[in-house]
Amino acid sequence: MTDSEFEFMLEDRIAKIRSINEQWDLEHNSYVSDSGGKDSRVNSEILDIALPGNKIPRVYFNTGIEYKEMLEFMKERQKHDSRIIIINSGVNIKKMLEENGYPFKSKQHSHNWSLYNNNNNKELDKTIKYLKDNPDKQYDYNYIHNLPRGIKTIVKYIFGIREKTTKTNFSEKPINKFSRKNPFAWNKNEMYKTDFGKIEKETHNTVVERERERAL
Repeated sequence: MTDSEFEFMLEDRIAKIRSINEQWDLEHNSYVSDSGGKDSRVNSEILDIALPGNKIPRVYFNTGIEYKEMLEFMKERQKHDSRIIIINSGVNIKKMLEENGYPFKSKQHSHNWSLYNNNNNKELDKTIKYLKDNPDKQYDYNYIHNLPRGIKTIVKYIFGIREKTTKTNFSEKPINKFSRKNPFAWNKNEMYKTDFGKIEKETHNTVVERERERAL
């Protein structure tokens, strides 16, 4: 990205934030989800550039499995910025993980798994049945490698298949040994509605999630 392209993108994001603010009055009707990471920090800075002096809350959600250093970093930021709110999870992490599984690290993977759980994909179901009825095909690299992308991803989850050059091997714990729920989505929905819901109820504000493709 050239300097001019960057400047154009920045100005576009600033204009978008100001436009949304005119429509929704973000100062009184929103708060920002802040993970403490670099993207959230940049997002917060851009918001300050667009709306100087704003008092829009930055909410950090401590799930109980966050990096200790990140939590300490947010606590330190909180000392110098009254807009930062730290929420501690009201969900028992150990119990949640035992009942619902551990969340995927990749949002793309969790998205794929959610599609598998929540959609009636006949082609996917047919592929899974075929591999169960013909277990030797699980070792067929060409067959696995040439499956449609979304279906291949889910099939690899379920059977614990890993592709290596021109052969397949298996992880020790295929995903079908765990809950078929989408663990990432469960964590987000159950925890957020429990704890972020407190702020929404108390302030009548709405969470503004940080997304790379959006200004907020």
